[in-house]
Amino acid sequence: YISLLGGRLVAERGKVFAFEALPANLERLKENLELNPQIRAVRALQLAIADKTGQAEFLVHASGGMGKLQKAAGRQADYHETIIVELTSLDHFVYSEGHPAPSLVKLDVEGGEGLALIGMRRLLREAQPVLLIELHGPEASRVVWQELEAAGYSVHEITEGYPRVQSIEDLNWKSYVLAKAAHD
Repeated sequence: YISLLGGRLVAERGKVFAFEALPANLERLKENLELNPQIRAVRALQLAIADKTGQAEFLVHASGGMGKLQKAAGRQADYHETIIVELTSLDHFVYSEGHPAPSLVKLDVEGGEGLALIGMRRLLREAQPVLLIELHGPEASRVVWQELEAAGYSVHEITEGYPRVQSIEDLNWKSYVLAKAAHD
């Protein structure tokens, strides 16, 4: 849904790269793209975003519609299957593979938010994209907070007025935040 919305918003002026590790979700995304042929800016990729490239174990939730990398933080129960997935970091995707640097990154990676940010340190420094992040648990929040602070980002609640989050203690187990370069 979010990928389709993004594709519609950027139209011919931009690109949306939708990374999806779960085969069932990737298939659903591709089907939705086929049903919306006017949205041509979205490219669906079967990859998990992490701190490195390669392969890793991915835990599939009992619902089949969500999962997480084996070494990710977040929820620890209700996983019934393990699959091997391909990994990339966003720094590798942009700087080694030559894709355009993003102006906006949405992260909903079920506890792997810290891994994703570690894998995009150069992007955070150089391109400074706006980030929309769904945080999953205190461990992920701690790593995200440290990475964003080191990159000079401010963190804001995704609520009316986007109030600034003053400390990590202000975050809930599951929080939705917007992060942007502090000079913005």
